[in-house]
Amino acid sequence: MKSCISQTDTVARFGNDEFALLKTQIEGTKDVIETIGALVQMLKFSFDLDGQELFATSSVGVSLFPLDGEDGQTLLKNAGAALYKAKRSGGANYQFYTADMHELASRRLALETSLRRAIQNQEFLIHYQPRVTVDSLEITGVEALVRWQHPSLGWSRQLSSSRLRKTLV
Repeated sequence: MKSCISQTDTVARFGNDEFALLKTQIEGTKDVIETIGALVQMLKFSFDLDGQELFATSSVGVSLFPLDGEDGQTLLKNAGAALYKAKRSGGANYQFYTADMHELASRRLALETSLRRAIQNQEFLIHYQPRVTVDSLEITGVEALVRWQHPSLGWSRQLSSSRLRKTLV
């Protein structure tokens, strides 16, 4: 990675596969994009694992001083939000931080917290609904719908069991 950055830049490892780059001298967004491009190319490679060829790619989240934060903690948090969006967009790309990412992440966290409390507070109710054929109006089965009665938002739309399972995991 050091081959892609200048001597005034700093690279730090945050975890197994997460790194942070502090680039102190940039001419503009174009300079940042060129650096990201070099890093992404350098990290794009394949390797053999027990006879299976695997491919490595990278995702990058970018936050800029002072636009996206005036201290290291805020800049790292916002770069993390951008990284999360890059990964959710299929990976192997980069995203610049935008203010709506923080709002979306905050809403998602609030919803997840409410959802976990909903299980504890037994806010989910099962509603049964008949399945009827259109031509004969004959009942052919029953669907079970899970509905969430949120304390402040009211009744949710139905959640299919697969959507509910994905949300809870």
